[in-house]
Amino acid sequence: MKKFTVLLLCIVLVAGAFAACSGGNDNTEQDSIHKSETTEITTDPAKVKKQDAIDLISSYSAKELGLTKKEKKGCKFLVAGDGIKYKDNYYVKVVAATVVQTKEKVTTADGKTGYKTDIDEIAEYLIRYDGQEILGKKTDEKDYKSLTVKEVPTTEATTESTTKK
Repeated sequence: MKKFTVLLLCIVLVAGAFAACSGGNDNTEQDSIHKSETTEITTDPAKVKKQDAIDLISSYSAKELGLTKKEKKGCKFLVAGDGIKYKDNYYVKVVAATVVQTKEKVTTADGKTGYKTDIDEIAEYLIRYDGQEILGKKTDEKDYKSLTVKEVPTTEATTESTTKK
């Protein structure tokens, strides 16, 4: 009788394991949505990125950026590490924000102590990867406005070839 009970329990356990493993993938749609939300868009192919993107947006006047002189003077330009897709094109995102270090102490996950930093976004700008379109909007605005494209300043080293005769 004991052998029969043990055998029956083993069969139920194996059947349960197969049932769990062979279940339909009902979460396929949810899994793909989750994966697409976490997909990073590299800025490697962008003509303007990192410090060049900040320099380009900084070269515009407050009026061209849709900011007041006080807003432009008091803000810092920060570039997003990942690209974004907007209306079938890829862009580098630059944010105009005020950055204020508070007196509130915080401890990081690795045990270091520092002060909390508040970042308040004022406006955002999108530079298309090919550098041929620049869009901007204040944070409270819904739609982007096109900015006149300027020559792209670059900090990348340029090489000149010289030949000796």
